[in-house]
Amino acid sequence: MKRTALITSANSPKALTVIRSLGRKGIGITAGGSEKNALSHSSRYTSTTIQYPSPKYEPDAFIEALVSYCKKNHPDVLIPVHSEDTLLIAKNRERLDPYTKVPLHDFESMRALHDKAGLSSI
Repeated sequence: MKRTALITSANSPKALTVIRSLGRKGIGITAGGSEKNALSHSSRYTSTTIQYPSPKYEPDAFIEALVSYCKKNHPDVLIPVHSEDTLLIAKNRERLDPYTKVPLHDFESMRALHDKAGLSSI
């Protein structure tokens, strides 16, 4: 059976790079984004697309959409690409863990990593 991955922030060039890399390895890709026609949606490696609410403006609805998608489709892994997505997903990881792998540390660790001022003082 083909492995599958859900990649967030489909309008990001970083997401497109991840999608191309995984797609070349034969992994089925779902590209998720809050934009209707996101950059990665037209990649030849993207099998499926989903549009979800903006994580910036509707964080609860964003998480709800991811949980719903993962519960129904069970992707092998959920890979957040943007910092905003990563922190929200880490914070709500326990809701996603039953349906997919989430390759992130706990929320407090992720938050500390994203604190550039705090990291630069080390």
